[in-house]
Amino acid sequence: GSAAEAEGGSSPPEERRETGLSTTTSSAQQEERKEQEQEHKEREQEEQEEVPREEDEEEEEGEEEAPVTEATLRANARAAAGTPPQQLAAHFAANKDDLFLLLPREPVPGEALKIWVNRKASRSALATSGGVLTLHVGFNDWTVGTLTVDMAEQCWAGAGDETTEMRGVEVQVPARARKMAFVFSDGSGTFDNNGGQNFNVACAQTESSLMAFAAWEREVVEAEETALTERLRVEAEAKAKADAAAKANALKEAKQRKIADAKAKVFAKVDAEIKALAEVEAEVQWLQADAEAQAAAEGV
Repeated sequence: GSAAEAEGGSSPPEERRETGLSTTTSSAQQEERKEQEQEHKEREQEEQEEVPREEDEEEEEGEEEAPVTEATLRANARAAAGTPPQQLAAHFAANKDDLFLLLPREPVPGEALKIWVNRKASRSALATSGGVLTLHVGFNDWTVGTLTVDMAEQCWAGAGDETTEMRGVEVQVPARARKMAFVFSDGSGTFDNNGGQNFNVACAQTESSLMAFAAWEREVVEAEETALTERLRVEAEAKAKADAAAKANALKEAKQRKIADAKAKVFAKVDAEIKALAEVEAEVQWLQADAEAQAAAEGV
């Protein structure tokens, strides 16, 4: 018993220490695994929460970027152009510095556009010049749909309001319009042209307007090519005529020189013959005179 206790007294404490160390190490590993598993679960949960959030964001972005159909755009443009002026008077009354208002605000190619102006808001002499207000408008750098028209429609904000005098007119936006430029005048030389810069507004771009513009560009290119071909043809014909005339003149001059040379040769030959004949006549006369002189001497 005592031996066993002695043996058990020396050996078991070491085993207990080893067992205690092993138990401590195992607990630490278990805790580490638990922490890793917990972190893994948390990451999975975060990822699962992020997916719906991303899908929601994509849906929101998709909703924001959803383009307005051309049919809707045109319908809205027609509705805006038909807005009664009484509804617009409040806008000009509340915004004294606004010179004009476009309905729709972005001109739609192929649709009507209503242009309203508060004459009193003009910073030029047009504000007080009186008379009819005239609109000068053009599209695509004044190459399409250029128009000069009186703004015959009138409306005032209300009795006693001397800061608002609305003038309006409706114009048709060409199907191939991309930008619009316009100015106002009183028909007597007084203009409001935005300090010489014109008032410029970009037009809405639809599939049909882009196609129309592309077709117009092709027409312009074809017209330019036709004009260039015609110009080159005319220039070629003119050059051919000029070359033919120059050649004819050269031949004429060469012929004239040849005739002149021939005449000169003939005249030179005639002159030589005349000179030779004169010499012969002179010699004959001398011989005759000499013979007469000899005969007279012999007779004496």
